[in-house]
Amino acid sequence: MNKQLVKCRRIRRRTLAVHKIESFVLNCKNRRRTLESTKQSISKWKAAATIIQSFARMTSARSAYTHNLRRNSAATTIAKSWRRTLQQVHYLVLQISTVKIQSIFRMKLAISHFNTKSRGERTNERKWLQAAANINY
Repeated sequence: MNKQLVKCRRIRRRTLAVHKIESFVLNCKNRRRTLESTKQSISKWKAAATIIQSFARMTSARSAYTHNLRRNSAATTIAKSWRRTLQQVHYLVLQISTVKIQSIFRMKLAISHFNTKSRGERTNERKWLQAAANINY
């Protein structure tokens, strides 16, 4: 009977060892599965984080671009108005200078014309001018 008990104990130990090994293998497989699933979930989280970061960068870049666009358009408007004002002032100065030159030239022409006429011609012109002024339209 002793031999049989010893055999049973040995068999029992072996079966227990086999069960332990099987459970260890199953645990390893489960760990591998959970590790793979956590790797997949981590990769999904990384992809989601990348999308969120790219969206945040896009939003930031877009707001900076619109801010700079507004600033540039304001600067363009100011420069355009200033350029128009300078051109207008230049035109007015040119117009006044032209009128002065014309009036001076006409004055000199009138003076030279007046000096070349005889006294009689001047009196005839005065009569004609007075007669034209007396005509009522």
